[in-house]
Amino acid sequence: MLSPQNCVVSEISDDLQCTICLDVPSSSTRVLQCINGHIFCEAPCMEQYLSHSKTYQCPICRVAIDPARPIRSLAAEHIIAALPTASALAQNAQANGKADATVCAGASLGCTWAAADESSRITHEAACPHAIAQRAVERERTAWRAALRRLEHRIEQLEAGGGPTAAQPPAPHYQQYANLRADGYDASRSEVYASTFVDSAAQDGNLEGRTISRVGGAARGHVGSVCAIAASSDWAISGSIDRTLRLWRRRHTSSSDGDGDEAAASGYLATEPAPLVEIGCTTEHTNVVCAVAVHPSIAHVAFSGSFDGTLRVWRVDATCGSLRCTARVDVGGKVLSLEAASRAQELYVGSARGEIFVFDVTGVDEGVVPQRIAAFEAHAGMDVRAIAMAESEHQRVIFTAGGDACVKAWRAGSNAAAPLATLTGHGNPVRALALAHHHQLLFSGASDATIRVWFVGGLTGAGAGEPSCLHILRGHKDTIWSLICDRYFLYSGSADATVRVWSIRQGAAMLEMPEMAAVLEGHQDVVWTIGQMPSCESDSRALLLSGSADCTVAAWAWD
Repeated sequence: MLSPQNCVVSEISDDLQCTICLDVPSSSTRVLQCINGHIFCEAPCMEQYLSHSKTYQCPICRVAIDPARPIRSLAAEHIIAALPTASALAQNAQANGKADATVCAGASLGCTWAAADESSRITHEAACPHAIAQRAVERERTAWRAALRRLEHRIEQLEAGGGPTAAQPPAPHYQQYANLRADGYDASRSEVYASTFVDSAAQDGNLEGRTISRVGGAARGHVGSVCAIAASSDWAISGSIDRTLRLWRRRHTSSSDGDGDEAAASGYLATEPAPLVEIGCTTEHTNVVCAVAVHPSIAHVAFSGSFDGTLRVWRVDATCGSLRCTARVDVGGKVLSLEAASRAQELYVGSARGEIFVFDVTGVDEGVVPQRIAAFEAHAGMDVRAIAMAESEHQRVIFTAGGDACVKAWRAGSNAAAPLATLTGHGNPVRALALAHHHQLLFSGASDATIRVWFVGGLTGAGAGEPSCLHILRGHKDTIWSLICDRYFLYSGSADATVRVWSIRQGAAMLEMPEMAAVLEGHQDVVWTIGQMPSCESDSRALLLSGSADCTVAAWAWD
């Protein structure tokens, strides 16, 4: 369920949103501000920002902040404290005669049905997809608990007899389970949804035994949280809360290109150089750069969206390390997300006011200014944090994620009057979206720390059937801010400072539950964004890039 604070974000976001975490602080949080009124949560946002910053400046307006005596905003605290509480909302519901209503068994998965009599509930649940999914979840929980208890009993027997012998090998995941149990794992937990026991033999043959690991050290340059990353095979671009865009290229493996000197000048460890080298930077945006994108069919061009309400087009020259702004469009509100269409010369822009803007970007590589061709309200005043697009020869559909905890599907390229479908189930704002390569599965990540797997083949034209939630993936401990897919894996970045890797089933098993394949650790703070850098002539590895509130960009690769 949405918190009262989140319910009013659309009305007071400009005044009460923390400029670091972008959420309205809770009523128990001390609120700090700079002299120009930009506010911050004291903990952990301001504490972490000051611990990483060397200049002690407001990341929005750049005025100096005294780390010993930051200004406390009593006015903001009083307004937040006056927002309706959960108990007040419950009293209001009871006054309207709804508190004692019978609800559907699938209420926890998003069903809003309620009635006064039990017989209508039974009739409703027989056909309700949420209730059917809930019963499936309960069966899965029961099966997992029974299987884990049997495995635990077998482990105890093996340990009592001195451990496994050569004549009687252990169960396939004996050591992994023993490690989990040593860490305090409880086999009876009801939130066990996804297996953490990865059997590499079950994956495609070309992936068997492969591992993903960190490549070199962290790339540094930003002085604020890295909010967005996009890349081509030769270069990558990142946007930050420090209002800058930075251009990166791969570090050459040859020692004759001078990169060793660049590493020393940038403060990298000589024994562990960062795989990315900063080659350009621009400060033309006047507020947080929250979104960047590249169009797959427009070379040497990047797009950026900012809290300053503008969309900018950049000409990228990776040879000389330059970013030149060739066009600027006033969108009319904070830009939170960008998505480029691969089959059309279109760019989709998501705003903090819940609107989607569609721009024709034909000719932008020759200096043509993007033209707005459509606009519609997608999430009723709530922020649009993510956009995903499914395109085929006969069908073009976009999915939007909003602060109203919903995912909506729309016909692409038009002024949509109504969504094709609305996917509900998350209990908090949806922050990230990703589509599987076959366009049958959509993944959504939210502030409830879960990833939902949706069947959307009927919407995208890749299959038949109504959209439905197939699985709930649990593992992250905090908000999921970013998702990205390749052919075999889903990658998720979270406020718990990790990137998790989930294996996606192939062929006839594609609708089965993805399994957690790896947990990538190394960042010291929120992972805001992840992106992919394809392989190139000089480097056969495709890189997974992750940007964090620790102001760094990390790279990961499969061996």
